[in-house]
Order: sequence, then C-alpha cells, then structure tokens
Amino acid sequence: PRGLLKAGLHTIAIQRSRRMCKQIAEAHGKKLRFPEREPIDTVAYTLSPMYADVVRYAKQEFEELAEFLKRYRAEVSRAAVAEGKARQIRVKLPDRGLRFSAYLPDRYRKKSDQSLREAQVESFLVSLVFVNVMKQLESSPVAFQGIVQALGAGLCARLKHMAGRGELPVEQIDALVAQHSPWVGRKLAELDADIDAEETDAGGDGDEDIDGVASDTSGEEMDEWLVRALRVNNVRKGMEKFGAESHDIGSWRRHIETDLAILKSIHERIVQARSVSPDAKLSAVVERVRKQRKQGRKILLFTQSRRTAEYLEATLKEEFGAEVARIDAGIQGERRTRILHAFSPKYNPVEQPPLVFTPVNILISTDVLAEGVNLQEAGCILNYDIHWNPVRLIQRIGRVDRRLQEDDPGHTFAILNVHPPEEIEQIIDLVGTVENRKRKIISMLGLDQSFFKATDPEGTLQEFNAQLEGQVTERDEALKAYDVLVAQTPLDVATAELVPPGAFGVWDEAPVNGTFAGFVMRALPNRTTDADRDRFRAILDMPVLALASEGAIQFDPAAILALLAGTRRGVKSADPGDAAALKADLAKLKNAVNQSFREIELVTGIQPQLVCWMELRKG
Repeated sequence: PRGLLKAGLHTIAIQRSRRMCKQIAEAHGKKLRFPEREPIDTVAYTLSPMYADVVRYAKQEFEELAEFLKRYRAEVSRAAVAEGKARQIRVKLPDRGLRFSAYLPDRYRKKSDQSLREAQVESFLVSLVFVNVMKQLESSPVAFQGIVQALGAGLCARLKHMAGRGELPVEQIDALVAQHSPWVGRKLAELDADIDAEETDAGGDGDEDIDGVASDTSGEEMDEWLVRALRVNNVRKGMEKFGAESHDIGSWRRHIETDLAILKSIHERIVQARSVSPDAKLSAVVERVRKQRKQGRKILLFTQSRRTAEYLEATLKEEFGAEVARIDAGIQGERRTRILHAFSPKYNPVEQPPLVFTPVNILISTDVLAEGVNLQEAGCILNYDIHWNPVRLIQRIGRVDRRLQEDDPGHTFAILNVHPPEEIEQIIDLVGTVENRKRKIISMLGLDQSFFKATDPEGTLQEFNAQLEGQVTERDEALKAYDVLVAQTPLDVATAELVPPGAFGVWDEAPVNGTFAGFVMRALPNRTTDADRDRFRAILDMPVLALASEGAIQFDPAAILALLAGTRRGVKSADPGDAAALKADLAKLKNAVNQSFREIELVTGIQPQLVCWMELRKG
C-alpha cells in the first residue's frame, strides 16, 4: 500500500510544470533557476550539384522499394485478421531498383506457405534496414558511404554463406565477391586508421553494421569483413531454411547481384562527390561553431551517426585542436568521465582532478548522452542531424536546460538545428511511406515539422515552452485532482492492486471487442550487459503497440492507431471488466511481443514494459 501511494505521488511530482516546481521551492525558502533558452535558430545549406545528383539517384533507386514495403506491411496487417487461406501473404517484389532481396528470403518461397509470424518479423527487419539507410543519407556523405558499403558487405556475406553450403557455385561467387571487394572494403577517410581498437570493436550508435542494421563499419580488408559478416548470427539464422529445394534461389541470386550493381553505382557517385565537392552542410556548421566560440560558448553537438561523429571530430580538430572531444557508445568508463568533466566540470566533478586541466569546449556526441547527463555549462546545442523522434530532440535540449546550482550565475544558450534541403526532404518522405506516417505529424506530442524550424509558423515550439514554463493543461488539472483525492480519501488498496500498472481506459462503444496494450522495450536492471545494450540499442525504448481482437493479435501501429482514433475526447471511461481476465489478456500480449523479437534472439534482459492499456467493448 505504501509503495502504491508513494509511486502515485512521485508520478504527480515529476509531472509538475516548471512554474509549479519553482513555487514549491519558494515555499521552502529556496529558488530554482534554469538556463534561459534563446529562440531556435536554423542552419540552412544548399547541396552541391554533385551531391544533389547522389541524392536524386538514391531516391530513384529506393522509391519503388519504399512502396513495396508499404504494401508488404499492409498485407501483413490484412492477413493478421484474416482466416484460412486468406492469411497467406501475397505481395510482389519491386520490378526495378533496389529490392533488398537479402533481407526478404521468404519472398522467394516456391510455395506460399510463409507463416504470418515470419512475415511480421521479415517486414519489420527490412523496414528497419531501409529507414536506417535513409538516416545515414540525411546525416552526412561519409555516413551514407559507410552504410552503402555495409549493405554491400552483407550481400556478399550471404552469397558466400550459400556457396559454402553448396547451394551456389563457389568459383562464380568468389569471382563476384572479388569484383565488389574494392568498393565494399574502401576506407571512408584517413581517420579510419586512427580509430582506437576499443571503439571499433564496440560498435556504433544505431547507424551501420555489416548488415546495415546496427553496428559500425570501418576500413577493414574485405576478407576480414566477410569473416565478421558470417559470424553475425542473423545471417545464418535467416538462411537456415533457405535453399534450392524450397526457394527460387536463382532469382534470389540475380536480384542480389542487381542490388550489388546499384549499390556500387551509388557508391561511385558518393566517392566522386566527396572528392571534388566541399560538404556544404559541414561548412555551414563549422562557420556557426566559429561564431559561438567567439562568444566564449561551449558547444554540445549531437548527431545520430557514430560515423558522422568521427567525421566531425576529425574536421573540427583541424581548427580547434584539443578543445574538441567525442563521446559515443564505444567511449565508456573513466574515459567518458574525463571528457564530461573537461566539458562541464561544475556539474561533473571527479574524485581526482587531473594535474593539468585541458578544457573541452566542443563536445560531439551521439544520442548516448541524450539522457541522464548534466551539461548545463554548454552555451549552444547544435543538432547536426535532426532526430526523427521529437522526444529525443527534447531530451538533447534537456542536457543543458537543467536546474542550475546556487553558485552558478546563469546564462542563456542557443539551439541550432541543421535543417535538410528539399532534395533530402524528399528522401525523408520515402521513410514516411515505409513507416505509414509523416515525420511532420507527431500527434502524441502535438508537434509538427515547424518544431524544428526557426520560423515556427504554427507556434508549436511556443506551445511546448508554455507548457514547460507553467501553462496549466488538462493533465495538470487531472493530476491535481488525483493529488487531492489521494490526500482526502483512503485508498481501496485491495482493489487498486488488482489493476495492472499503467494508464488505462475502457472504451464502451468500440467497433470491436478486444484489449489494446502499449509497451516500451526496457532493459531490466542487473540483467542486461553493456554489450547486450549496445547490440540491441535500436530496440531499447522502442514503443510497441499490440491489439488482441477476435482471437488474433496484431502489431501494425498504423492499423491500431487508426482504430483508436475512433475514441472521442471527453467521453468518460467505463468501468474495467474482470481483473483476472484482463491480466491474462495483457500477459498474452506481452508474451506475443516477446515472441515477435524471437527471430533476432533478443536477450531476456530486455522486456516489454506495459505503459498503457485499454479494454474495447463492441457497441
């Protein structure tokens, strides 16, 4: 009972607006102070003609794949609620352009006997790869080159694996791999040779792996790449049941060879553009960094891509030397602690300060620093690539926009967002197609794309700031009412403990009967190693929507959200049904979520955490 009450009150406390927090502090004779945010500023740039050609060519080769993935996911959603033979997945591969055949082995079955679960996993993974590639294109030329090479290595690895099993002619595959090895194994920059072994081994921050999914690539020799690729479990796992007896391996091979040729062509354009055209985005950012440093400000520069972080570090060190440091998933322990102390010593003290203090004034970081770190001494946050999840952008700002110590004189800080030009916006639209959503519409936060721009024509940033500073919202009023209720009315603890955790509701006039649950994938304390966190960083904090209805379970977020959009604001929730039955349904949904990640062998230390649920009763 005490734990329940304490948790409820804690939730209320942390949800208070900043103004309310200040009022509470003042009531206790204290004063809370925060850095003052300056209006968001946009760093604009124009692509060079050669890199604009790279982007146009990439869009041309990726757009049919994007439409295919949209159809595939829609087909999976349809089959999830169908019965009998109607549950079979029927979708045709693209006629031209990239096909990502390596990630779609079940599309080459000779018989239409693919299970729904296999289709769900396959469509999810290939969409993940696609979105990841597009993120690297937006991030930087070097990141895009790296992911293209990683994709090429993954294709070569699969061909070699099948040849090793006797399913493909060894000599022909060896010749094909030898043909592609020069561009797949090419160094991205001279800095590749200087990357510490500990960093290279640790992987990246959700950018690239040998399969284009998770870890980083470097300038290793091709043979080393292939050995590493063949050791990646999902290569073997995904190919265990793949063979000439059950699959059209001839078409699969031809499509992979086509993908390799297209990737090689994209790669050639990137390399040529990088060799003769300056990076306009980098140049625009360096100029802004100079201006901020002339004002004496420390700069916190965020990027999603580890490869981009390395690229920025090498470039900025040419001008600013030891003032520049980088933190990513490969920089841990004492080394990370020293860097944080050098950048923000007041808020990151160390037991034994260095004998000679060398300040870091420009800190480049991936989103490993987006949460739980105090960096209030920064005078500028520069988002080199805009995170496609606005929540993450807000978390970045929160590293600096934090409570100041009493002896801190206070300061203002700038927020600079590098906004992509129109050519790259078109690429981002492809991602919207794949994910069945538009980045411009983030309904959960009420933010649209204007949040990222200095003009902010629809006032979304002002609305966000107003809520943060103290505008009373309906949620505030509800929390206040709950606070009063808890204080004045004894809790029926026996009843409360029967109810599953999380926000809930009961929809009495729903179009279907069922149970909806919203989960977030979390790493359990003391049950997840750092290596597992790094390996599955793309999964951590991922929201997962699940709906059990009419004897089937579906995970398609677009379909689920479309269904839930039928709820009407202001309509009161009905009373919950049988608690035991509800708990059983939620347990089934949680188990189904775990099963959906089985193909990628997600460790048991990472589990879906229930955050909200709803009973649906058909009207």
